[in-house]
Amino acid sequence: MDGPKRADQLLKLVSDEQWVACHGFYPLVSYEKSWRQFAPKGETRSTKSRTIKYASRTDAAIFSYYRSKLATAYEDWLKTNGLENAILAYRAIPKDNGNGGKGNIEFARDAFDAIRAFGDCTYACLDISGFFDNLSHRKIRSDWCDLLGESDLPPDHYNVFKNLTRHGELPLEWAYQALGIKADIELKDGSARMGFAMHADEIEPQLCFPDEFREYIVGNNLIISYKDRGRPVVGIPQGVPLSDLLANVYMRDFDLEAQKVIAALGGRYWRYSDDIFVILPKDEWVLQDVIATLTKALDELASPLEFKASKTETGLVFATGENQRVMPIIGKGWGCNYLGFRYDGTKVYLRERTLGNFWRANARAVWKAAMAAAKRYPTQSASYV
Repeated sequence: MDGPKRADQLLKLVSDEQWVACHGFYPLVSYEKSWRQFAPKGETRSTKSRTIKYASRTDAAIFSYYRSKLATAYEDWLKTNGLENAILAYRAIPKDNGNGGKGNIEFARDAFDAIRAFGDCTYACLDISGFFDNLSHRKIRSDWCDLLGESDLPPDHYNVFKNLTRHGELPLEWAYQALGIKADIELKDGSARMGFAMHADEIEPQLCFPDEFREYIVGNNLIISYKDRGRPVVGIPQGVPLSDLLANVYMRDFDLEAQKVIAALGGRYWRYSDDIFVILPKDEWVLQDVIATLTKALDELASPLEFKASKTETGLVFATGENQRVMPIIGKGWGCNYLGFRYDGTKVYLRERTLGNFWRANARAVWKAAMAAAKRYPTQSASYV
């Protein structure tokens, strides 16, 4: 919606606190990302969807700049409280050998190595329901102030906060139709369906220009305002550069309490976004008490978040010579599941859902390559090599 700018131009703008305090943000463009989840043979696969929102170029640069300002204070807080190796998502954590940063593979390996080191132990995987969708705006503002060491948000920070929590929204499908990118396409049987009215190569990288935005978007009342959305008091958009950091900041008090409780029992605690993993060198009854304690702490320190009971997994691990045996207590399947991997006490496997996601991505890539080849060689048959 706004044109590209040089990096030095953007930096000059976003670092001007007075300019940011008065800046008028564009609406966030939204679209639904949906996929069919993996299900064992014989079971029905469910469809899951998530609303993704992204900002215009300049607005995204503002969110990114203020994220970097808050991230420094948050990282200092993590180190002060000994949590720098427990909070995994949305942070740059260097590998042990110093070559690059850790990802899900390394995080899962660290957790399974810890289980091996414990020998006999118990574990729990807990999932927070609707994480980004249920973050309280009031608490976000309070945590933001606390991180800055201020009693209230400065004008520039407040404008960024306001346009994150009270943003306008422009559904991408509506914009495509208003701009003529999508239209009713007549089919051979005489019926019509909505489809792209132009080839992908003809669609401009920039959704629209400012004058087109005013004429086709604003002129057709396509923007869903904060009031139109029912004045929500919870939820921040996924896809905006600042949201991930604020989600981590939101969990500070809970993370501190969870670490304290679990460390006192000689255990380990990790949180990757909304996924929590706990290891304890105790029996299953102590583990259940810890889960109850964490559930209460989440309600008191990170309300209105709550754990999704259907995704809770717990289990016992027994040392058997050089290997271990994993016996799940709560949850489906076999082995200990964490971040797309499964540990059975001897080996680590990719989870079925991880493989399913890979095959879907692979099928999309093959289909895209096939369509590109068909366009490039329109006279060749499908058997042409």
